[in-house]
Formats: sequence, C-alpha cells, structure tokens
Amino acid sequence: MEGWDENGLAVIVIARRQPNGNIVFGTYLVDYYCLGLKNTYCNADIPPGLFHRDYLPKIFHEGPAVEISLALAHEIIYGGIEFAAQFGFRPQSDFKYSRYILDPPDLHPRTGAIEFGQDGKPFYIEGPYDNADAILRRLARTASKGKTHYVVETAGPRPDESDQESSFRWDE
Repeated sequence: MEGWDENGLAVIVIARRQPNGNIVFGTYLVDYYCLGLKNTYCNADIPPGLFHRDYLPKIFHEGPAVEISLALAHEIIYGGIEFAAQFGFRPQSDFKYSRYILDPPDLHPRTGAIEFGQDGKPFYIEGPYDNADAILRRLARTASKGKTHYVVETAGPRPDESDQESSFRWDE
C-alpha cells in the first residue's frame, strides 16, 4: 500500500508457494504507531492465478502494492507487535493462525529503519472499528504521563456524514 511509511499503517501480504504449486498467504494490518497487529487473515491452497487475479486486488483495493523485502515485512509485523505489547495491546486473535506464515521473529536481523510510535511515543489514531475510550484508558495506565499522542473523532451528533471533523488532542 503506497504511503504506508507515512501514515502509521501497513498492509503486508506474505505469500509462499506450497509443494503442490498453490499459494499459502497471510495478510497483516499493522498499526506501527500504537496498536500493533490490528487485523490478520490467512488462507492456503489458493491457485496462483486466482491469488493474483482475485485476492491481491481485494487486499490492496485502496492503492497499489509496494514491494518490500521479506526482512522488512517481518520487522514491521514483529516490531509493531512488540511496541504495542509495552502498552498492553495484543495482536488480533487470528494471529494464532497467521503467525505460521511468518518466519521466526529472530530469523531476520532488524535494521532499525522503522520508527515505532512517533518520537518514541505511542501515537493513537482512531480507526473505524476501535473502542477509542478503552484504548485511551489503557494508554493512560500504561504509557508514561505526557508520553502519548492521539487523534480521535469529536463527540456529539453529526448532522451530515460529509461534515465530520476530527479533534486533535495531544497529551504532553
């Protein structure tokens, strides 16, 4: 996904060829600013043509995919999980399945090319399915005082969907 290195979210697909020639793959939505592995999915025994024709366009429907190295993909996934764990956030429950697509965490050396958080602090940006209140309460308990940035939707009625505003709050 283009711009992944600028917005704190990376959609990563790791695909491997099975002995029968079909594809086994995992997708990983990583919030490397705060929450770590927000969503994951895996599937196996997908014919290569079907994978390229149907699956990849659905996964990258918001923009073209950007090829990165396998080592960088692992660094983003595992690094995001580790960063989020400091604040009590665990990977989405389907990671118990999709983790088997990945190499072991220590197989690829870390480059340090990815900054987790922003300026060393968790930076929470509310997603459409997040329980922002619960996340902010957890950050208040687990992050050092003054060590959190966040962006959440403003409360109150919205007469028009196109008239949505965001409230920027900085806890410093």
